[in-house]
Amino acid sequence: MEGLNWSKKDSHLMKYLNGEYNINYINRYDEIELFLTSSSKETISRLNNRNKNKKLNSKSNFEIIKNNLIDILEIKRIKKFIRYKIFKKKYLNTDLDLFFLTIKKMDEEAKKNNSKFIFVYLPSSTRYFFKTSENSPKINEQINHKKIILDKLENMGVSIIDITLFLEKAPSVKPYFSLGYFGHFNTRGYKKIAEMISFKLK
Repeated sequence: MEGLNWSKKDSHLMKYLNGEYNINYINRYDEIELFLTSSSKETISRLNNRNKNKKLNSKSNFEIIKNNLIDILEIKRIKKFIRYKIFKKKYLNTDLDLFFLTIKKMDEEAKKNNSKFIFVYLPSSTRYFFKTSENSPKINEQINHKKIILDKLENMGVSIIDITLFLEKAPSVKPYFSLGYFGHFNTRGYKKIAEMISFKLK
C-alpha cells in the first residue's frame, strides 16, 4: 500500500494503466540476458566472499545476527514513533482510487488470459505485536483500510483470501513471524499461507 505513493511517480508504471502499453521485453531478450548474467556473477562473488569470511562458530554468529536484527527493527519502530507522534511529520495518504484501478486492471488482464485473479490480504505484523497507540498514523490508516478494501473488492467480484482469518484464531502468531517478532513471515508462516491459497484453488 505504501508503495503506491512511489509507483504513481513512475511514468512507465502509470502508462500500464492506460491502454495497451508494452515495453516489449520479449524482443529485447539480449539486453535482459546481459543484465541477468551480470547480476548472477555479482551475487555469486558476494556469496563466495561471505563464505571466506565466515567464522567457525556459526551458532554464536546466528545469535549475534538475530539480536542485531531485533535491535534494528526496534530502532526503526522507535524512529517512526518519534517522527509521527512528537514531530507530527506529515505523511502521504494511501491513494485508494489508484489502488482499486490497479486491481481492476489486473483482474481484466487475468480474464484476457482465461485466468482468475485472486487477491490475498496479508495483514501488517504490527497489528499483532503493538497497540494502536504505539503505531504511526500511517500504519493505523493502512490497518483501518482493511474493511474498506475487502468490501470494495467483493463488490467488484474479486475473489479474496484473507490471511487474518487464520492468524486471529491462532493461539499465538509468534511462530509464524521471523524471530517471533514483527516484520516478515518466516518459513512456517509462508507455508501456512501457501496451504490456504492451495485450498482456495481446489
